[in-house]
Amino acid sequence: MSKASGPNQPASEEIEKSAKLLVKITPSDTTYRSYQRQAKKLLGLPDTFSISPLPEESITGFEMRDSILFQRAYLVAYANPTWFAAELPRTDAVAVANLRLDSGSPPPFVLLSETTKKPQGRFFESLLEHEFVHVNQAIRGAFPASPKGGARELAENIFQVTRAEYEANLIQLTRWPQFYFQQVPRYLREGTGLSLDRWCVLRGYTQGLEHIVEAAAAGWIDEGEFMEFIDRLPAVLPPGFRRIGFSQALGREYAANLQSHLLAACQNLSRDVPDGESLYSSLWDRIRQRRIRASSSRRRTRSKPGGKPSTADGQPGQTFGPGPYRPPLAR
Repeated sequence: MSKASGPNQPASEEIEKSAKLLVKITPSDTTYRSYQRQAKKLLGLPDTFSISPLPEESITGFEMRDSILFQRAYLVAYANPTWFAAELPRTDAVAVANLRLDSGSPPPFVLLSETTKKPQGRFFESLLEHEFVHVNQAIRGAFPASPKGGARELAENIFQVTRAEYEANLIQLTRWPQFYFQQVPRYLREGTGLSLDRWCVLRGYTQGLEHIVEAAAAGWIDEGEFMEFIDRLPAVLPPGFRRIGFSQALGREYAANLQSHLLAACQNLSRDVPDGESLYSSLWDRIRQRRIRASSSRRRTRSKPGGKPSTADGQPGQTFGPGPYRPPLAR
């Protein structure tokens, strides 16, 4: 059991792991200077310009903002508050990479509402630093792309997102642990052994799952490939987790809870778009029916002649509903 460094404080092992990650993620001086030169080219742009595929005039300007953790300045872009609130509900800050600005791509930056130019308090400060971790990951070529491709590519994407978000969450929450202890109930922390480190893995994994569910609902990925991804995920989670630095046992635990994680993803995402409940309840029903068929097939395969069918994992029974509100730590 990890030894805590004090009441409502991260365990010493978590602090040490976070410090090592911070060193690993920080780009070299040469790499940072190259990034800085690219970033500063954007500071003198006119008031009206476009970044594809964002709508024209959604971005109102760029600025370099200092990072507390990295002791360097990073590029942020300010967005029209109305557009930001509509397009990124329940989001305060988001790291952006691989967009096109006129003839070339801008360096990675953090997208913020124009309203955040004024001081926003410690919670926002921690979110901004979380996104600066992602900017550094992108500078070093370790920032996951949006979900796309077939079932194999989607599985690889969820592992990339899980690892990237785990690193950002751990670095953020060991520096500002009050937001972990405020948001994770004590009975979960003590009754289930959900340490800060394990919470960061869970948040990374569920966010990766939400990205893929959102892409399927929006039609950005083929639904058949999405369903195949769901079928494959329980088998690939344990070895995939081992490959990205987590235990296979944790992968097996998440595989056993896939059904509830998918339901939670649909419920959370349903709040973010008009008619979201209809859209995601319909998707959830198709997921559930797929899982019922898969479960029935496994029972037939496992049952003995003349005997009762064995119980299959992930027996689908949950129904779609509003569910408890879970505010994201970061996007």
